Amino acid sequence: MTRLRDFGFSRHACSLVLGILVCMANAHACPVCYGQTDVQTSQGMSMAVLLLGGVTAGVVAALGSFFMNIRRRALRANDEQSQRDKTPHA
Repeated sequence: MTRLRDFGFSRHACSLVLGILVCMANAHACPVCYGQTDVQTSQGMSMAVLLLGGVTAGVVAALGSFFMNIRRRALRANDEQSQRDKTPHA
């Protein structure tokens, strides 16, 4: 144990690593990872992918609309300013 302490390990860290290694035999992935999909699972995953794609597209569309609105207002303000500059002052 003294060699492990030289590398910065403590008893708790060693027992934690040992516990993780022992418990890894009991860890299993979901059935989808093994290719065993039933209809409900695959439909749920498809709907989740569509929802995430829809949310992403909505956010991108909102940002694009916001910047187009800013551009339109800037052009309108520029046109109004140029019209004011062209009119003679009395």
